[in-house]
Amino acid sequence: RLHNNYKYAHILIVIYIVTASLCNNRLQMRSLRQYFREEVLRLNVTTTADHIVLTPEQEEAEFARCMQENEAWNKKIADERNERLLKERERQAAEIRERLEAARVREEERMERIEEIVRREKELAKTFITHENLETAIEQALANPVDYNFSIDLQGNIYRGRTTLPGGKGTPATSGVQDTEVQQTIEASN
Repeated sequence: RLHNNYKYAHILIVIYIVTASLCNNRLQMRSLRQYFREEVLRLNVTTTADHIVLTPEQEEAEFARCMQENEAWNKKIADERNERLLKERERQAAEIRERLEAARVREEERMERIEEIVRREKELAKTFITHENLETAIEQALANPVDYNFSIDLQGNIYRGRTTLPGGKGTPATSGVQDTEVQQTIEASN
């Protein structure tokens, strides 16, 4: 008996689903019919009002008028395009001239720098030690020794040479331009 109740409930559920599906299908079909009715009415209204029958002569005249209008538009657009292209070519030519002028100026400046370097090197070449003046250069270097060693105390006194004693004892250097430059640099940094 319990088994029959389950069968009965199952049948009721199936009937409910089929009924709901059928109602849904009817609603969809009703919506489609209404849409098609409105579409047919719209087509009937627009085709009767918009459709004007022309004779072949009228159609030929209308076609010729449309062709003339199209040719006029094409000519106008072609003139505008040619004018635009001419302006573009002029602008590009001016830009190219400017670039060439800038490149020429840069090249001239580069050549001037190169010539200046060559002039300086030629001047320095006069002081280079060659095989011919090697003996003279050695004699000059031995006759005039240069000592680049120096120390500076807290007061800014400069002690030149290797003969200064540790602790700042020794003779302060008083020899000219380089010492004053070092002194000015020390004062500027303080």
